Amino acid sequence: MKRLKKVIALLLTCCAFGVAPLVSGCSTSDDPNQGINGVSKTKLLGNIIPAPKMKYDVINGSDESVYLKVNNATESDFRAYVASCEPYGFDGYIKSATFPDYYFMEYNEDNYFLEIRYYEEEQYFSVYVRVPSNA
Repeated sequence: MKRLKKVIALLLTCCAFGVAPLVSGCSTSDDPNQGINGVSKTKLLGNIIPAPKMKYDVINGSDESVYLKVNNATESDFRAYVASCEPYGFDGYIKSATFPDYYFMEYNEDNYFLEIRYYEEEQYFSVYVRVPSNA
């Protein structure tokens, strides 16, 4: 019940201010994060992760998961976004790899899964979040 109240409050706030990070049905058609024909590709997941402060594209979204891509991003942008996820309960460590160059994978205490990958040569990072199967 507490989670439902948070969701309703967030929806009302988003619709009132025309803000639609990861929310369907509340944004205007000139929102760069809209899907085909101005319809958002995602359901509400904005209370699970913060929306990136940079322009992003929703690659895939449903009630169970969201996949975002943030283009023209630096390693600094990637690290700042990972840090912005900490208040949402995702407080793990950034790891380095060959491909992607850096990644972050973590579950929060509510068992939501977050994966963020940074690709230096391509200058973008991807964000994937999945709700728990029992949600």
